Amino acid sequence: MKKNIIIGLFVLFLLGNPKKEPHNLDVKRKMIFESIVLKYGRTKAKLLETVHAALLRAGLPNTALKLSLAQVLFETGVFSGKQRASKANNFSGITFSGSPAQLATGAKKSVIELPEARGVFYASYPTPLNWAKDYIRILSRGSKPIQSASPSDFSIRLKKNGYYTDTVFNYSRGITLYFNYLTKLGL
Repeated sequence: MKKNIIIGLFVLFLLGNPKKEPHNLDVKRKMIFESIVLKYGRTKAKLLETVHAALLRAGLPNTALKLSLAQVLFETGVFSGKQRASKANNFSGITFSGSPAQLATGAKKSVIELPEARGVFYASYPTPLNWAKDYIRILSRGSKPIQSASPSDFSIRLKKNGYYTDTVFNYSRGITLYFNYLTKLGL
């Protein structure tokens, strides 16, 4: 009996309350969003919200989600490449390889070329969720950065997979900065 009551309350929580009063989660989400707006501006806050929602919808657990968000913020300089993100739904600078696994996520070759590598193009995705699935696919290969428990472990695993050329120290420091910021916000 007690179990049925708990399940019933949980279902009611998930469905929303009939009085249309905001849940604590909605209030918390709004406070987090406004904090990001104050620090980075509304456009970048909306991009972060889009990325968060896509990764959450793709099924990332909390630690992997926060590490991924921190990596995206660091890698993009808090979405300084807005053109790539808004036009191609590519929030982390994934390049187009044309592999069957990448094509299965809905990726296409964009018209945006990497500035530092002629003939190499970014991938373009039909939706943020398609991007999230490809991003998770990339993080699930090799040393499996997606299974990391800390920013330093995440950085080490990314380096082992050849994801970046900088030093582990510098990359880890950058991810840790954003990871701590997201933790402070309550994500």
